[in-house]
Amino acid sequence: MRTFIFAIGGTGARFLRSLTMLLASGCKDTKVADEIVPVIIDYDATNGDTERTQALLETYQRINRAVYAKGDKVMESFFCTPLTKLKELFGG
Repeated sequence: MRTFIFAIGGTGARFLRSLTMLLASGCKDTKVADEIVPVIIDYDATNGDTERTQALLETYQRINRAVYAKGDKVMESFFCTPLTKLKELFGG
Protein backbone atom coordinates (compact mmCIF):
# COMPACT_ATOMS: atom_id res chain seq x y z
CA MET A 1 0.00 0.00 0.00
CA ARG A 2 1.31 3.46 -0.88
CA THR A 3 0.94 6.40 1.43
CA PHE A 4 1.56 9.84 -0.05
CA ILE A 5 2.73 12.38 2.51
CA PHE A 6 2.59 16.04 1.51
CA ALA A 7 5.10 18.24 3.33
CA ILE A 8 4.40 21.92 2.76
CA GLY A 9 7.05 24.53 3.50
CA GLY A 10 9.76 24.38 6.12
CA THR A 11 7.44 23.04 8.81
CA GLY A 12 6.35 20.21 6.53
CA ALA A 13 9.99 19.41 5.79
CA ARG A 14 10.76 19.27 9.53
CA PHE A 15 7.79 16.94 10.06
CA LEU A 16 8.98 14.68 7.25
CA ARG A 17 12.48 14.61 8.74
CA SER A 18 11.04 13.51 12.11
CA LEU A 19 8.94 10.84 10.42
CA THR A 20 12.02 9.54 8.60
CA MET A 21 13.88 9.27 11.90
CA LEU A 22 11.01 7.29 13.39
CA LEU A 23 10.97 4.93 10.41
CA ALA A 24 14.74 4.50 10.65
CA SER A 25 14.42 3.56 14.32
CA GLY A 26 11.86 0.88 13.50
CA CYS A 27 8.91 2.39 15.33
CA LYS A 28 6.10 -0.01 16.11
CA ASP A 29 3.76 -1.14 13.31
CA THR A 30 6.00 -0.19 10.38
CA LYS A 31 6.02 -2.84 7.68
CA VAL A 32 8.06 -3.81 4.65
CA ALA A 33 4.85 -4.04 2.60
CA ASP A 34 3.98 -0.38 3.20
CA GLU A 35 5.54 2.29 1.00
CA ILE A 36 5.77 5.99 1.70
CA VAL A 37 5.97 8.56 -1.08
CA PRO A 38 7.04 11.94 0.32
CA VAL A 39 6.01 15.01 -1.65
CA ILE A 40 7.73 18.23 -0.60
CA ILE A 41 6.05 21.46 -1.68
CA ASP A 42 8.20 24.50 -0.96
CA TYR A 43 8.52 27.62 -3.10
CA ASP A 44 11.93 28.26 -1.52
CA ALA A 45 13.89 25.27 -2.86
CA THR A 46 17.07 26.46 -1.16
CA ASN A 47 15.43 26.41 2.26
CA GLY A 48 17.78 24.77 4.76
CA ASP A 49 15.03 22.58 6.21
CA THR A 50 14.08 21.31 2.76
CA GLU A 51 17.70 20.60 1.79
CA ARG A 52 18.39 18.69 5.03
CA THR A 53 15.20 16.69 4.63
CA GLN A 54 15.99 15.73 1.03
CA ALA A 55 19.49 14.63 2.05
CA LEU A 56 18.05 12.55 4.90
CA LEU A 57 15.46 10.95 2.61
CA GLU A 58 18.16 9.97 0.11
CA THR A 59 20.32 8.48 2.86
CA TYR A 60 17.37 6.56 4.28
CA GLN A 61 16.47 5.27 0.81
CA ARG A 62 20.05 4.06 0.15
CA ILE A 63 20.18 2.22 3.49
CA ASN A 64 16.73 0.68 3.00
CA ARG A 65 17.55 -0.56 -0.49
CA ALA A 66 20.93 -1.93 0.56
CA VAL A 67 19.53 -3.89 3.51
CA TYR A 68 16.33 -5.15 1.88
CA ALA A 69 17.60 -5.39 -1.72
CA LYS A 70 17.18 -9.13 -2.10
CA GLY A 71 13.72 -9.23 -0.61
CA ASP A 72 15.15 -10.39 2.69
CA LYS A 73 13.09 -9.49 5.69
CA VAL A 74 16.21 -9.04 7.78
CA MET A 75 14.66 -7.59 10.91
CA GLU A 76 11.55 -5.90 9.60
CA SER A 77 12.17 -3.04 11.95
CA PHE A 78 15.10 -0.71 11.33
CA PHE A 79 14.77 1.10 7.99
CA CYS A 80 12.13 -1.41 6.86
CA THR A 81 9.55 0.93 5.30
CA PRO A 82 10.51 1.80 1.72
CA LEU A 83 10.53 5.45 0.66
CA THR A 84 9.99 6.16 -3.02
CA LYS A 85 10.42 9.53 -4.65
CA LEU A 86 7.50 10.81 -6.68
CA LYS A 87 9.67 11.15 -9.79
CA GLU A 88 10.60 7.45 -9.52
CA LEU A 89 6.93 6.49 -9.67
CA PHE A 90 6.27 8.47 -12.82
CA GLY A 91 9.61 7.98 -14.57
CA GLY A 92 10.81 11.55 -14.18
